[in-house]
Amino acid sequence: ITDNVGNGDIKSRDRGKNMLRLLDIFAEYPHFSITEAANMLGIVKRTAERYVSELQKEGLLVKHGVTRNVKWEVIFPSNLTSEKKSPRF
Repeated sequence: ITDNVGNGDIKSRDRGKNMLRLLDIFAEYPHFSITEAANMLGIVKRTAERYVSELQKEGLLVKHGVTRNVKWEVIFPSNLTSEKKSPRF
């Protein structure tokens, strides 16, 4: 019998860490494609696409342009402090 209770916590932590790293990548390299960012993170493209979608829904990432002329804008909430809640991921 194996105990899988902890596995979800680890995956959730990795997910949150990867989403923050994705924001860092797009802040530093705003013209990167999702594929390039996924490669840099060492995750598959589809996972990166899901993270990007969630970050866009949270209002933390904005896509400007289409296809090959994409530029990502990372939104840093000015009212987010250590005492307040961080984004849900």
